Amino acid sequence: MKRLLSDRVRRAMQALLVLALAGCGGADRTESESDDRDTRLAEVQQVLREGGPEPALVLVEKVGRLFGEDGETLALKGHILHRLEKFEQAVATFDASLKIEPTGELHLDRAISLTALQRHEEAEAALAAAEAMFTERLEGRSYDVVLKLHMAMIAHLRGNDQSALDQINLIIAEHPDSSAARELKAEVQRSIN
Repeated sequence: MKRLLSDRVRRAMQALLVLALAGCGGADRTESESDDRDTRLAEVQQVLREGGPEPALVLVEKVGRLFGEDGETLALKGHILHRLEKFEQAVATFDASLKIEPTGELHLDRAISLTALQRHEEAEAALAAAEAMFTERLEGRSYDVVLKLHMAMIAHLRGNDQSALDQINLIIAEHPDSSAARELKAEVQRSIN
């Protein structure tokens, strides 16, 4: 059971990282500072994909020193720390990011790292916070595939795999070209088998 949970947490974080790497934006910066910072964060993401988490951590820390540790930089650093299985540090980094820019995605990230630490009550509280934020956002954006995938991920993390599969199948029916939905479906099916 412990190995299954560990695999589930690892794969859940990888699936979320795929979604997180899709979007990067900057706030409260000049256009050139934002472009340079965004370029550097894109480099971190590329290094993470191609070179692995160790060199990506070095690079994201450098970006944080150069441009300051904003919510987005801290969130990416938290993902990297999680991949390195430095779960305590990942939780602390997600907490710091939540203080700057609270989002459902960060609560979900935090829940995954807390689950890896076997801190299930805290993880459930983080899942509930994420779910509330996603539900509110979905009310005005029922077409948002990423939000729907996050809700399916929450069901999966709670062990409600059939509910997660049902949600994912609906997403695939509406958006047959969604590779992220297909990846999450494969992840959920692996954990069932």
